[in-house]
Amino acid sequence: MKENNLGDSLESLRGLINISIDIVKEDLITHHDSPLNLASSRRHPLRDRYDEKVAQALKRISSAGVMLRALCDPEAWIHDIMFNFSDLTALFVTCQADVANLLNNQALDATAIAEKTGIEADKISRHLRALCNMHIFREVAPNVYENNELSLLFQSESRRALVGLCAEESRLASCQMWEALNRPDFRDTEAVNKAAFNIAYETDLNIFQYWEQVRPDLGKRGACAFAGKGLNEAQYLALYPWAEEPDHTLVVDVGGGVGGATLPIVSKFQNLTLLVQDLPENKEKFWAFLKKDYPRVLESNRASFQAQNFFEVNTTKNAPIYFLRHVLHDWPDAEATKLLKNLAAVMSARSKILICEHIVLPTYRSNSAPDDTEPEPFIAPEPLLPNWGASFTSRLDLHVLSCINSKQRTEDDFKNLAARAGLTVAFMWRNVGDEVIVECRLH
Repeated sequence: MKENNLGDSLESLRGLINISIDIVKEDLITHHDSPLNLASSRRHPLRDRYDEKVAQALKRISSAGVMLRALCDPEAWIHDIMFNFSDLTALFVTCQADVANLLNNQALDATAIAEKTGIEADKISRHLRALCNMHIFREVAPNVYENNELSLLFQSESRRALVGLCAEESRLASCQMWEALNRPDFRDTEAVNKAAFNIAYETDLNIFQYWEQVRPDLGKRGACAFAGKGLNEAQYLALYPWAEEPDHTLVVDVGGGVGGATLPIVSKFQNLTLLVQDLPENKEKFWAFLKKDYPRVLESNRASFQAQNFFEVNTTKNAPIYFLRHVLHDWPDAEATKLLKNLAAVMSARSKILICEHIVLPTYRSNSAPDDTEPEPFIAPEPLLPNWGASFTSRLDLHVLSCINSKQRTEDDFKNLAARAGLTVAFMWRNVGDEVIVECRLH
């Protein structure tokens, strides 16, 4: 289908969905798995393995589903977007009440949930029903609820913390975005303390300073949210060929918190050792997290912690790999450049920086490729948007803009940022997931 040829989108989507479902079903049969069913209260084994072909199929189904929703009822779709703030509210309420852990593996009626949470039965039931509409929890009888595969995700403390961060700081900041875009003292600057967050919270401190100096309770929640970075873990671990690194390769996790991004990596790949760098107050939290969640890595002595401010020259010189996951997106270009320069200053010719981020891809389809060329594996087929409708990346982009004037970056943005730090982008590691790894080396 050509870009300007308005063909039958429904038929095109039917073909994509049918082919993709067949691929997924074949994989389930091969692994003797049960069908995918959101009514299940157990995590499906498919979530914990990664196959490029199956991942492509699932992504086509997901993207087609969103397009179908908009195509079939445009007005209802627009209303869903306008009122979806209530969805986040419902999720926030149930996470604050810890309903997923309260239910565990049993069904409870709203009265029993009310007794355990202190929230009036009718009101907690209405919040739960709103989530059931999105297949989070199940209503199995009038006002009786149980967990399903999606609601079980919110038994995780870090995921509940992330919901809190989005529902409070992020949402309040977003509400002030229009003013930040128009106020003369805010609109033309990338200063970290001139974001919509500063208007919402009436502060001259950036969000990280505010957490530290004014609201350490929110800072503690933010740190907990950032620790739980292992979403789509099998896909994430397949993003870079870690197994090809030599034995005893040191990975320095710069700004790594408690190691939430890198402990899954060294846990799977025994050829790696890990040094997590962060502010000194995270040292005890790192060792507690390591002991609780990764005891085998602890026993192998392959992980350690080092106090390091990434806005100062790094004290670990000539490391083979400096790894940054979801760090640069927290900072505007000036601060991100300084951070990279502090690493470039201590790199050897063999060192590399691996930057793991969500990359911004265009929603338009390029017409530069000849008609007979093989389609690129990471570009969605028509009639889907070529970037698969990467709404999460755009949402994250607006989140960091509202909170600290930062951004999710394009490939050219990464190249320009690297050049300003004396680096060059050597390679872009990708799969069909939402993240990429940008490999940078010295010029």
